Amino acid sequence: HFTIQFRKAAFDFNLNSPLASNIFESKRVLIVGPEDYSRESLVSQVVELGMDVQVHSETYSISSAANYDLAFVDVGIEGLSGGDLVSFIREKAGAKDLPVILSGRLGSVQTSDMEGGRVFSILKPFKLSSVKKYALEALGQGAPKVRKSQSNGGKKMGEEMPLRILLAEDNAVNQKVAKRLFTKLGYEIKLAGNGLEAIKAIAEGEYDLVFMDIQMPEMDGLEATRQIISRWGDERPRIIALTANAMREDRENCYAAGMDDYLTKPFKQSELKDVVAKTFRKLQGKNIPNGVVGKGDPRLN
Repeated sequence: HFTIQFRKAAFDFNLNSPLASNIFESKRVLIVGPEDYSRESLVSQVVELGMDVQVHSETYSISSAANYDLAFVDVGIEGLSGGDLVSFIREKAGAKDLPVILSGRLGSVQTSDMEGGRVFSILKPFKLSSVKKYALEALGQGAPKVRKSQSNGGKKMGEEMPLRILLAEDNAVNQKVAKRLFTKLGYEIKLAGNGLEAIKAIAEGEYDLVFMDIQMPEMDGLEATRQIISRWGDERPRIIALTANAMREDRENCYAAGMDDYLTKPFKQSELKDVVAKTFRKLQGKNIPNGVVGKGDPRLN
């Protein structure tokens, strides 16, 4: 026999609760997307929440008499995106105020500056917690957003936990998204476009933490990690894998290559903060001031 371990769900799965039964029950949801696997994954989650679903791989069969309450639509279908896609779907569905949730991969979805409102976005791969969250928001039942108070005197994480960070990522869009996240946290990161560039950057500078994409041209993240460990040993920076896959085999490959941890894309800012904080605490545990460590540092000898 074998044992499978699951993490605790991100929210309460008791779909018999008043919240689920009153809000989602009998709601009619339109799902439009060309990818079979992705579409079926979303369908199963929407059905799990108790809503009725109509599914279309193309837009020509959408009925304007269906009285939809909500629509999930893949960005790029019919060659449209943004406001043009929203307007097109609402016209096909015969509902000018239909709430629309646009879905797509990291960097492909942009809902800002759209006219008409009631437009939301969700990243693939779909997670039940996210589907529930955005469905509630689209139906006008989302939890009120509360501005968190600054308990640390307004200081950013980068000021409280200074680290030198390198991001190895070949996708330009992902680079921009990640750089914005780090900037919000108070970190000015350096970029490398592949594994070879990452190794060169570490040879020329000092880094505490490297976020390493697994799939890159010229040299992938796994091979780059092996060479970094071989070259710098215990003096190397901590290496965090960035992978689009959450399979057990992928995680095992990351750890087998010597990586210290991993993040599954798309990742949340809270997950990024956890990884950064963990690195800082580990460096502090070595009694190195300000979490500073790099190749050739005499304090490591």
